[in-house]
Amino acid sequence: MREKIANNGELNRTIHDFFENKEVMENSELFRALNRMPKGAIHHIHTTAANPIDAYLKLTYDDRVYYNNREKLFKVYPKHQGVLDGYVQCTQLRSFYSSPAEFDAMVEDEILLGPKESANMESHAIWKHFQQKFSKVGELGKFIPFFKYLTKTALERCIA
Repeated sequence: MREKIANNGELNRTIHDFFENKEVMENSELFRALNRMPKGAIHHIHTTAANPIDAYLKLTYDDRVYYNNREKLFKVYPKHQGVLDGYVQCTQLRSFYSSPAEFDAMVEDEILLGPKESANMESHAIWKHFQQKFSKVGELGKFIPFFKYLTKTALERCIA
């Protein structure tokens, strides 16, 4: 199922069949722009870590974004087909809360690592905690329109 979704032309080309898609990526406007930039950390940017929480909250207002409360994971179903058990559209989930702000606060709590959670933690423990947070939103960046949005947002934040 995952292979079928990942290779349907709507998801990020870098996830599967890299060498088959390498030429397409290297000829893209984004690649040319990134390739002209000074080398350094910006070439190692992670859309899961580089974006502010509001970028992810914005995506949850798109009806193609689903959330599984049991698994604590977001997924994108571009055509609303093959939705796995337990996944519900975020737009629908939001209606189960007293307000959209309450749902957004829950999402923030799920994604952000605050002072309370990180108090007295060693760096390796903080990193382990972050990895779980990154996993929650990782699927969102595999959908091409969201990948473009997240990459653009992250890069704009770097130059702002």
